[in-house]
Amino acid sequence: MGHQPRLSNAADLTSANKIQFLLEMYKEQCAHGRHTEGQRHLVTAMLLGASGVFMGIASTNGFTIEMLPLAVTVSIMGILGIFFARAYEAKWDEITVKRRYYREKLEDIVDISPIPKDYIPRNMPADMEIKRRRFTRLRVFWNLTFVLVIIVGGVASALCVIKYDPMNNRHHLSANLQCDELFGK
Repeated sequence: MGHQPRLSNAADLTSANKIQFLLEMYKEQCAHGRHTEGQRHLVTAMLLGASGVFMGIASTNGFTIEMLPLAVTVSIMGILGIFFARAYEAKWDEITVKRRYYREKLEDIVDISPIPKDYIPRNMPADMEIKRRRFTRLRVFWNLTFVLVIIVGGVASALCVIKYDPMNNRHHLSANLQCDELFGK
């Protein structure tokens, strides 16, 4: 999974130099993780903002057939958002592996661990902690947000198509009106 630097000449390094090297690599991975998270946030904000503008334009114009390309674009932006979010999640996971590697190496050298790996707060049962972590993942919320954008774009597209009357080039809210006009009722 990604590049793991080899400390081939680690025996030549003093303990202080090893600690300094590992600490700098750990800090670099932390900074890279923050940068990746910032990029994901920026892309998400741009896609959601543009989707909101397109939906505003489509709704202001009454979801006419002319607004269908905008409505479809909103759904496409939701799909792109999911792909971008997944790419950033993969990058974040890669950075996390590297960051943990350097942290564990540091902990081995200095023989301390700030928080034990099996630590659970006193008032929280173990199964509740696992459930909390699983359902409150931020990436789940980002993906659900983009699924919502896809659904909103699909509903807007359907409204644009339903309201269009190809016979009279008029827009209607009800399909019943279209049938009545076709059959002269």
